[in-house]
Amino acid sequence: MKSAVLVVMLVVLQGCSSQVLNLPLFTEEEKNFYLNHISEVVDCLVDATKTDCHEATHRIRSVMPELVRRNFKCQCDAQKDVDLFVSIISKPENAAYNRKLAAYINEHVNR
Repeated sequence: MKSAVLVVMLVVLQGCSSQVLNLPLFTEEEKNFYLNHISEVVDCLVDATKTDCHEATHRIRSVMPELVRRNFKCQCDAQKDVDLFVSIISKPENAAYNRKLAAYINEHVNR
């Protein structure tokens, strides 16, 4: 089963605030699937060795440092998807996945 990150995350803040980040767009069907499988999405984002992830995962992971620096503002067509992902992962029932993603960001992005 292919999973990927909506856009988060991943995917993030200042840098060149006028620069648009190139985040993938997902179909409604893909978004619904990923939002209902947050654990798999986060696993794909934090584990570069996973092989059953959506093809866009690598691209999302590669822009994650900039997305984090921009406070998850991409100035791109995918901004609504980023906002949706952030709202879903911030829910109390997704706290474990939020912590897992935060730990990854602290270890790999906030160096």
